[in-house]
Amino acid sequence: MKIDDGLKRHRIEWLFGLPEIVVQKSYSSTKGYSIQLQNCEKINKEAHIYRSSIIKGNMDESFLTRVTGCRGSANAFCVKGITFLVQMCLDDPDVARYVYEMPGDNLAISRMTDWWLPYMDEQRVDVMQDINKGYKGSSVIDKHESIQKYVTIIEEWKVIMNAFVQEDRDKLEDRLANGFPNCRDIWMQGTNDEVMDDPVPQIIIGKQVSEPTVIDTYEDDQVEVTLQELECEWNYSNPTGFFNLSCPEKPR
Repeated sequence: MKIDDGLKRHRIEWLFGLPEIVVQKSYSSTKGYSIQLQNCEKINKEAHIYRSSIIKGNMDESFLTRVTGCRGSANAFCVKGITFLVQMCLDDPDVARYVYEMPGDNLAISRMTDWWLPYMDEQRVDVMQDINKGYKGSSVIDKHESIQKYVTIIEEWKVIMNAFVQEDRDKLEDRLANGFPNCRDIWMQGTNDEVMDDPVPQIIIGKQVSEPTVIDTYEDDQVEVTLQELECEWNYSNPTGFFNLSCPEKPR
């Protein structure tokens, strides 16, 4: 991972995955696809996945998808995974930037890392309660060791992340003027105290509104690939950490 060559970016993507909005083939709709917001019955349901292009078949989950998927169900692994990710960010600035830019897995948050700190604080309390009760299982010991390491490195990680935030904040007004049309009419960051403090507007993709347009095709003896363009409804995201003011109808 630390080899600084032309394939480094690819290796990072292979390991951590590329962010992809959740899209499902719809057999009940004439449009053909169910896009992101339509698949989120609740605000904390999966809106993005992190897919690796190097792993195929039923095991095509990237490391970020595995860590996120273990939250609440296999907490010892999730804690160890976050600690590993924090350490990798400290070891490699390219990894740190990549992790920082990952969108949140659900619409209640802005970035993937938004849930790490409160989650790890909860796990830290839980594991101390287990230890005080005399639990000595391997999962408790592993979780405790991971959290002890996490505590020693998290402040340095925060410094790196805050530096990225400041860089984006310095570029914000130029981005609003040139890349995000009518953003300030909808995006509430900085004007509503409930909305998470993220200096980069995130976008929610809604339902498909027209038939797909074929942009390009490729075919050989083994594969046929079609690139389609979909016109969809969309909106700027206003996550609060628990809900999203841009889709208040979605329960938690």
